[in-house]
Amino acid sequence: MTRFVILLVLLIVAAGALFATNPDRAAFETKVEDQLLSKIDGLDPNDIEDETARFLLATCKVGGPVCANLIGSFTEISVEDKLLFSTAQVSLGGSDPVTCYGLLNKVSCPSL
Repeated sequence: MTRFVILLVLLIVAAGALFATNPDRAAFETKVEDQLLSKIDGLDPNDIEDETARFLLATCKVGGPVCANLIGSFTEISVEDKLLFSTAQVSLGGSDPVTCYGLLNKVSCPSL
């Protein structure tokens, strides 16, 4: 009986920790912006054949945060709180949505 009570208490504490560290919408927005900036930094404008795309990428590399804010204005994020964790559907400019997951104050967007 004592083991059952200890196990029950541990489960309640773990559930409380998950609930208390469930990421909010701002955490998802920050993660998406960070991943966008990382992708922008990793691209080379000289590898792009389209002149307009090359110009936009070069401009974004110079003013990364401003560019991320501009791209963010075309980004739709819908967060769904699942009580102990969260999911978010992220769509960039009307493209197919990507699913992000949030748990323990961490957000992961594997397909972004």
